[in-house]
Amino acid sequence: MTGASARKQPSGLLHFGVSIKPDRNGGGYIAEYYAPGLVPEAVKENGKVAIFPDKASAELAAYRVRDTILNTPRRYSDVKSNAKNGRYDRLTGPEFAALLQETGITLTLFSEIYGTTMKRAFSWIDGKNDKGEAEFAPHPARVLLELFKANPRNIDVAEDVTHKATTPR
Repeated sequence: MTGASARKQPSGLLHFGVSIKPDRNGGGYIAEYYAPGLVPEAVKENGKVAIFPDKASAELAAYRVRDTILNTPRRYSDVKSNAKNGRYDRLTGPEFAALLQETGITLTLFSEIYGTTMKRAFSWIDGKNDKGEAEFAPHPARVLLELFKANPRNIDVAEDVTHKATTPR
């Protein structure tokens, strides 16, 4: 990673706040804001890092920018465009069945852990749903099965988490 996305939040990822630092060229202060889900970023004016004459004005500016960002409604287009960077190769029915078999678990247990119905899981194996439309296993199913295959202890962990999170109907 490079640039802003490579920067890390200050310790305690679940903090909201600001950080004030002296400008390394002298003559003022730079303000950064951070919050859960945001990459720490310096306050900018006209696309350039803003330099403030004193700590108080820098702090106030950082809080204003951070609060504006957090209080601005998210547009669907923003969320949609940032969701993922590419398309995943989805498992075909035979690939899904083979990977499931390599993990050594049953389709019933997989469906329970994954939180889907047996009917849906069978449609992934068949490669089509009730309407005859193409139906492939979603990417998280591949991830889960690969984790199970890599370390069978992950099956026990997933099963334990599922049982703890499940309430009877």
